[in-house]
Amino acid sequence: MAALTNAERKATALHFIREVFVRMNQTAILDANEVRLLIDGVDTGLNAAAASINQAIDVSIRSKATSEQKALAVAYVGLKRAGAI
Repeated sequence: MAALTNAERKATALHFIREVFVRMNQTAILDANEVRLLIDGVDTGLNAAAASINQAIDVSIRSKATSEQKALAVAYVGLKRAGAI
């Protein structure tokens, strides 16, 4: 799981604002700068936790799943936990 570039973080923050605060009608108590800091922190945290997440995956499939599949699984579980899917 590679960390996002600065441009990708910016685009992700804007998309997060549109999806969470507009489309999903969540309370917007964070301003745009705070959302960017949130996205930056989560991306940095995921990068730091990547090895730990990889170790938590059953050894029989760890090397079979691609980095993209692992990142999608992390996203899917996070969305499920948030009640978004």
